[in-house]
Formats: sequence, C-alpha cells, structure tokens
Amino acid sequence: MAGAMPWLQLGGAVLGAVGSQQAGNAQSAVYAINSDMHERAAAIELKMGKYNAAVLRESAKETAEDVRRKGERDTARTTVAFAASGIESFSGTASDVVFDETLKVQRNMARIIMSGNAKANMAEYNASRLAWNHMAQAQIADYQGSQASAAGDMGALGSLIGGAYDIASTGGFGIG
Repeated sequence: MAGAMPWLQLGGAVLGAVGSQQAGNAQSAVYAINSDMHERAAAIELKMGKYNAAVLRESAKETAEDVRRKGERDTARTTVAFAASGIESFSGTASDVVFDETLKVQRNMARIIMSGNAKANMAEYNASRLAWNHMAQAQIADYQGSQASAAGDMGALGSLIGGAYDIASTGGFGIG
C-alpha cells in the first residue's frame, strides 16, 4: 500500500488543480455574462433616452401648435368684437390689443418649446449617465472575470505544488 500513496497524493493534487481551474473559469464566465448584460442595458438606456427625448420634443411642438390655434381663434374673436362695436381693428389701441395677444401667444409657444427641449435634453443626459454607469459596471465585471480566472490558475498551481511537496516529504517515488 505504501507504493500507492504517492499516486494517491499525485491524483489528489491533480484533482485539486483541475477543480480550482474549473471554479475560476466558471466564475469568470458568470462575470462575462454580467458584463454582457450591462453592455446591453447601456445600449437600451441610450435608445430609450433618445426615444423619450423625441416624444418630449414632439409633445412640446403639439402643445405649442394647440396654443397657436387657440391664440388665432382668440385674436379672431377680438377682431370680430372690435368690428361689431364699430372700432377699426387694425389701428390705434385696437391694433395694439391684437398685437399684444399675438405676442403673448408667440411667447407662450416659445416657452413651451424651450421647456420641451430642456426636458428632452435632460432625458438624454439621464440616459447617457445611466448608460455610462452600466458600461462602468461591465468593465468592472470584465476585470473581476479576469481576476477569477487568474485566481483559478493560481489555485491550480498551488494544488500541484502542494501535492509535489507532500509526495517529496513522504519519500514517494523514491524522492527524499
């Protein structure tokens, strides 16, 4: 049985080395999946940010157009009211009233569009920030995967060296 001991020690060392390497590779694969997930999430965040920004800009344009149409109706009513009361609507104070109403509508439209653009820009910024965070997490996962693989290799090397030491210290294979 003494002749079998070195073989058992060698087998244990090799088995430990293979197990360490497989564990490191498996952990590395998990980190690779995590990295891929974060990269995909980053791409989705960017697409959603662009989509949300486009929706916000379009919504602002539609709202501004509604304000313009309402303003035109109100100005037309004012002009008709002046005409019905015998006031010439395109001269003097009446003209100033119509001009002020038109100017107010234009200002409101500009405010709505500027607000929509600001919200759209913020949506794109937030999406970029979230995407950047996902990409950073992907890089961290890549690094952790390489470290896990290296740790598996080092564990395998440690098992082999430990096994060789055990064999040599017990005088196996005629060593010692």
